[in-house]
Amino acid sequence: MSSMADQHQQHSTSVSIACIFITAVFVLTSVRAQNLVGLTLLSPVSTLIHPGAVCLDGSLPGYHLEKGHGTGKHSWLVHLEGGGWCSTVKECMSRAKTARGSSSFMGPIPFDGHLSNSSLHNPGFYNWNRVMVRYCDGASFSGNVEEPAFRTSFPQIRTKPLFFRGQRVWDAVVEELLTQQGMRHATQVILSGDSAGGLAAFHHCNDLNNKMPHINATLKCLLDGALFLDIPTISGVKVIRNLFQSVTTLHNVTILPRTCTSYQNLGKCFFPQYNLHTINVPMFFLQSSYDSWQTALEAFTKWYFEEQAIQNIDCKFPCNKTCK
Repeated sequence: MSSMADQHQQHSTSVSIACIFITAVFVLTSVRAQNLVGLTLLSPVSTLIHPGAVCLDGSLPGYHLEKGHGTGKHSWLVHLEGGGWCSTVKECMSRAKTARGSSSFMGPIPFDGHLSNSSLHNPGFYNWNRVMVRYCDGASFSGNVEEPAFRTSFPQIRTKPLFFRGQRVWDAVVEELLTQQGMRHATQVILSGDSAGGLAAFHHCNDLNNKMPHINATLKCLLDGALFLDIPTISGVKVIRNLFQSVTTLHNVTILPRTCTSYQNLGKCFFPQYNLHTINVPMFFLQSSYDSWQTALEAFTKWYFEEQAIQNIDCKFPCNKTCK
């Protein structure tokens, strides 16, 4: 009887060990499948060269880098993270308590899409040097205010300072990639960005081209969902222009072309449409006809005013114009 109990216990132990092993393999496989890339904070050398290059909360900015190999050893893809903007001190205070305003909340992230290391899913760029620059300034990497800001609603309460230094973050990260990570040897570079990061890529495309030391290096820029248009909403209000005016004023955006700012306000000049003629680098715009923001607003409006019970698709996939 004792022998049978021992055998049963040994069997249970073996099963438990097997389950633990299978679970460990599954976890490791999942992590590997996600291709998690660690965070690199700005180096001490870079902080000396670019003092004040910090996130909203004063923490060091960071980026994720996966080195290239083989035929992609001297090719670089630098992606600027998106994530909206903050246009008031109150908004930026809240943002500073998240990964969109502080590297304290950042960690490893998966590289997928055009940052993936899979030759199957990303055959064009899988072996390039791929970089994701984290967005932590709230103004598309373009602010430059010397003095920190404080919330003034309750002057008797000393709040933590805010730093509007997106332009310095851009300069510091790019120089570190060039001088410390090997991008100075690049023969081809793509600067991309999504949403607010795409707007940053637009405004910094010429600058990166000027910073590239390799005389034969080619640079192209990709903007994903970043062609914000200066047009009124259904209520007739130019919401985005008002937002951009507040953002560019609060963050002291000074990188915009003088060909625009000499006769237009900063908010208007923040739109790509008014500065396209100043771009001297090949640029690709990826813009959906129906983004989630636009579609949701339109559908909700028609439902609210009882104009339409549901929002029908214009043309179902595969597109057939005879569909009703």
